[in-house]
Amino acid sequence: IVTVELVGTEQSRGDEVLRDAPTSGVIIDPRGYLIASSLVIKSTAASILVRVDSGERYAAEIVARDNHRNLVLLKIDADTPLPAIELTPTSGLAVGQSTIALGRYGIDGERLLSTGILSAADRLEGIAIQTDARVSPAFYGGPLIDLYGNVLGILIPAVAEGGAEDSTSWYDS
Repeated sequence: IVTVELVGTEQSRGDEVLRDAPTSGVIIDPRGYLIASSLVIKSTAASILVRVDSGERYAAEIVARDNHRNLVLLKIDADTPLPAIELTPTSGLAVGQSTIALGRYGIDGERLLSTGILSAADRLEGIAIQTDARVSPAFYGGPLIDLYGNVLGILIPAVAEGGAEDSTSWYDS
């Protein structure tokens, strides 16, 4: 799990200053490919930086976007192969099973953890599952896992159509 930081996105709306905070991502390939929430491309940034567990920061480039699932594929060029999570097909999901939401936040990449249950399956036209784990935008892009460490999905702000002007304002989504 990595921290994804945006540089050069400060804007203002009237007297209010808007600024994007760090979010999370997961390395899916040792060559430096990672998945993050599309929150990182919500507004144009001068740079996208990825902070890995060692504390090193790497510039990231956008490789692909999945607007339907609110995900983005990023690529960084690290000096050595990176530890990657294993994405395996999930089967046998049971509403009520325990879940763990993981993320990273802040300059030091503080680890975030929130527990809950799988509260629904086949959400958003069958592409999403739902948990009641308490999450915020800092978790978005991080994995939702089961008690055995299996990745169930990637955390995103998932709001029903017409539900909110800004989906990140719906915490626990």
